[in-house]
Formats: sequence, structure tokens, C-alpha cells
Amino acid sequence: MLAVHFPLNGLTMGSGLSMRGRTERGMEQEEFKALLSSEGFEEVAVVAREPNGRVDEHVHTFEAKALILDGEIRLRIDEGECVYQPGQVFHILPSVPHTEWYGPVGVKYLVGRK
Repeated sequence: MLAVHFPLNGLTMGSGLSMRGRTERGMEQEEFKALLSSEGFEEVAVVAREPNGRVDEHVHTFEAKALILDGEIRLRIDEGECVYQPGQVFHILPSVPHTEWYGPVGVKYLVGRK
């Protein structure tokens, strides 16, 4: 079931993900949009970040769930790190400090916020 999540200090990972963010199959955009809608994520956007970029530790006032479309992102929360690639989903709860790094081609993701 794709909507099952396992919390890791404010970062939740979809069913089938290991600590490195791997899944057996990627999620498609339309499937992800339907999931966002069913979970009450009304604000949806496509975000692109620069190659080899970084955002130092920060927090958001909103919950974010994102599907990687291209490239990769590495997220750190506390001592845990996960790398997400196309077809994989990450979920960050509000007010959770995290750091982001973007891969050599950057990253592009479809994100829902609430």
C-alpha cells in the first residue's frame, strides 16, 4: 500500500523504502497527485533546484510531501540521511530541522504542501 509511512524523526518514508530511499517501483505523477489530494494537500507545485546546491539546516511551517521527477536530493534529519531519486517520495513534517543537498544535475520534484 503506497500510503503507508514509517516515521524517522520527522521524515516519513513510503512503504518499501530503505534508509537510502530505494523503492521497487517508482510512483507516477498522476498517482502521486491523487495521493496528495486524498491526504488534503491542496497546494501543489513543481520545484527545481540547482546542481550541487545545498540548503543548510532549516524548518518549514508546512508539511511537505514530494515526488522526485528528475535528479536527486539528499535529506538529513538529526543523524539520519536519505537519498531520493526519480519515482521516489519524501515526506517532511512541519517544524522539523533538516538539511538538503542536490545532485550533480540538481533536482526537480512535484510537491504538495499543507
